[in-house]
Amino acid sequence: MKSVAFESNIRAVEVENKVVALEKLLDQEKQCCKSEIDEHNKTKQLYQDSLNTIKELRDEIQIKDSRITEKDEVESRLVSMTEENHVLQTKLAARLARIDALNDESERTFNSRVEELTNATKKQITIYKAILSK
Repeated sequence: MKSVAFESNIRAVEVENKVVALEKLLDQEKQCCKSEIDEHNKTKQLYQDSLNTIKELRDEIQIKDSRITEKDEVESRLVSMTEENHVLQTKLAARLARIDALNDESERTFNSRVEELTNATKKQITIYKAILSK
């Protein structure tokens, strides 16, 4: 009788140790997810900052356009501003493409990680239930 109770106590301690270890692992995974969320938010902020920069540059271009008054000056400035605008648009388009790609990858990574954690948690809960029901 005593050996059965002793073995039962040992098994209960082992299960409790596994539960504690799994809870620590889950906490680590939560921290990892939080870091990924923070990275995702930084990417979103970078994207928003880029959009604001684009708006500021467009406003600046409009201001420059409105200040041109003389015909000769208008023609020479239009040529240089068109070239400058094209360069800026090319740079901005490249930057937006990089930011969009980073944002998409970050979102995919985040969603994938959340799904992995959800599945792992469901499996752990099933294991806990099976262990506790014994």
